[in-house]
Amino acid sequence: MPTDPGAGGAQRSGLQRFMQRLVVVEPHELKVLLTAFATLFFMFACYTMMRPIRETMGIDSGYEKLPALFWGTFIAMLLVQPVYGWLTSRFTRTVFLPYVYLFFTANILAFWVWFNVQSDHTWIAPQNGVERSVHHFKAHHGRR
Repeated sequence: MPTDPGAGGAQRSGLQRFMQRLVVVEPHELKVLLTAFATLFFMFACYTMMRPIRETMGIDSGYEKLPALFWGTFIAMLLVQPVYGWLTSRFTRTVFLPYVYLFFTANILAFWVWFNVQSDHTWIAPQNGVERSVHHFKAHHGRR
């Protein structure tokens, strides 16, 4: 790896120099590396935000219904996974993944609209879960 910025032809950007100090990466690989990192980061960030809401919805529906929710999720995954596997074997990632992302984004937006249009919010836990989470955060991490 050349140490002189001008060695080997083109000048390296500050981001390229920084990334090459952290990992072995060629300039043409940098965009793919950063895209993969951003995708994984935002996926885990969304999961971290959605998990408490999902769990609150399950608990608010009643502890006696939790086994049915777990079994329903398990059976749904058993049914959906072979279809997903078949689709991924037939299409390339560049064709298939945008539709997967679009599907899940559309689901989240549809639920958001549904929760905001629904007049009776007693069974819809996200509002309640978010309020509880904010209250819990303020109570434990408020200004001191």
